[in-house]
Amino acid sequence: MLLASVNLNKRVGAAGARANLAAWLREHRVKVLLAQEPFKPADRTPPAIGGFTFAGGDGGLAVWVSEDLLPPRVSSPRPWVQRVELEWLVVLQIHLDAYTSTNRATQLAELAEMVVAEQERPLLVCGDFNLAPRPEDGMFGDDPSSFTSEAERAALRHLIQGAGLVDTTADGGFHRVGERQPFPDSPVYAVMLAELPLG
Repeated sequence: MLLASVNLNKRVGAAGARANLAAWLREHRVKVLLAQEPFKPADRTPPAIGGFTFAGGDGGLAVWVSEDLLPPRVSSPRPWVQRVELEWLVVLQIHLDAYTSTNRATQLAELAEMVVAEQERPLLVCGDFNLAPRPEDGMFGDDPSSFTSEAERAALRHLIQGAGLVDTTADGGFHRVGERQPFPDSPVYAVMLAELPLG
């Protein structure tokens, strides 16, 4: 089952953007769409995406699943995290604070507690972390950006190491298999794969 986690920048309310997104999802055989900032206003009726069923959420975090799947159980333990139960797999979809590093560090500490509470159940943590895990991941021109604090990076390292998670954006087994630009004015998104140590 292929999942896509995408920050949609509140674009799904526009019919053209929705059609482009649906075509991209079909082309890549995506079965589960985990979306950050999918639409506005946040409390509106979720827009329909062709071939998908809305499974839960709001304009902050939302999930759509392919029409050939049963909708999963979806809950929101915090406004910035969504818990999705896909049969044997639990997904924690997040959208960390975009404005302050102190809030992001606190959210990462809370997320670490949520991961521990899953009691070693198969788990995927994904979404928009709004931070650069390593200085070279957040360049501003030729210089590392100062947007992400060391406290955030330490909290992220604690989350990953403490829970035995794998950062698929880091070196090691991670490779780009393609890229797409779903909308003319959106960023180019990389399609990435990584070998995960599941055994």
